[in-house]
Amino acid sequence: MQVDNPDLFPESVVSLPRLGWRLQRLEVCNWGTFNRKVFLMSPEGGWTLLVGENGSGKSTAVDALRTLLVPPRIVKDSYNDASGATKGKDRTRRSYILGAWASEGQEDSARGVTKYLRTEQDISTLLAVFSNARLKKSVTLAQLLWLSGTAVHDLFAISQGDRSIKDDMSDLGAGLVRDFKTKLEKRNFEVYKSFSGYAARFTGLMGIPSEEALQVFNQAIGVKDVADVNTFIRRHM
Repeated sequence: MQVDNPDLFPESVVSLPRLGWRLQRLEVCNWGTFNRKVFLMSPEGGWTLLVGENGSGKSTAVDALRTLLVPPRIVKDSYNDASGATKGKDRTRRSYILGAWASEGQEDSARGVTKYLRTEQDISTLLAVFSNARLKKSVTLAQLLWLSGTAVHDLFAISQGDRSIKDDMSDLGAGLVRDFKTKLEKRNFEVYKSFSGYAARFTGLMGIPSEEALQVFNQAIGVKDVADVNTFIRRHM
């Protein structure tokens, strides 16, 4: 609980830990323009204002978080909506994995050629740590994403504790699911080949009531402007 004037409240109330599961840290590697190293965003369970110039990666970070929490069939149509751009215009899991960053014109074509930072041999890693101060517990959610031809492959992992990409998800080898799964399990991750099994586990651990709650989160996180709160609540909740 946070208060503007702590003198108005007993010390025992002011010092109470925050309720619920809160984002402690988001980590991404090889996701969009976050290239070749681990990038961190650390809200530490509090309110966080994410600011930056156009193209600095704000929507890319938001899309990493929603990829960890929202079913692929839903999130694929929502990428980049926080920027106010047309949904699905130029962001996909494939473009994020490859690191699309520019479009280069061609003399003999009206269409530009997309330029990428990475190749199909590279793996994208997403990780988020959620903590519950009242329960004194942490849960880490993670995903590996890679390409094979036009297909996007993914693997989902959960750990009851505070884990990191650098310490716990590096040196996994090439893009073979069985190798990833074996190595992650040896590192005390629970590994899932489908989002449904992964989601059932983390929603149970974190007390999230249903997949509908994840859909509400997906809609709310991308809101650019709320003209009327009542309309928003009726439509999304």
